[in-house]
Amino acid sequence: MEKDAIVIAVGQIVDLNDNKSYVITEIVNYNNSRYCYLIEVDAEENVKDTYLIAKEIIVDGDVYLLDIEDQAEYTAVLQLFKDALL
Repeated sequence: MEKDAIVIAVGQIVDLNDNKSYVITEIVNYNNSRYCYLIEVDAEENVKDTYLIAKEIIVDGDVYLLDIEDQAEYTAVLQLFKDALL
């Protein structure tokens, strides 16, 4: 039996491997991949001053948010977020 892929969405709170929680504030597409703009939140879901941009990867129906290691890719995606948020 095939399991359904988990879908992430704007407004969703996710826990990452750094043991911190983040709210997804925006999602953009670039080169056939999805990228999330994340802002750290505390236990009461108050916004903190840490943000991340992560690439969504789906493996066997499981969703992973990974760091962007390629600087050119990161710069291009950051510009898309700037355009979307302004």
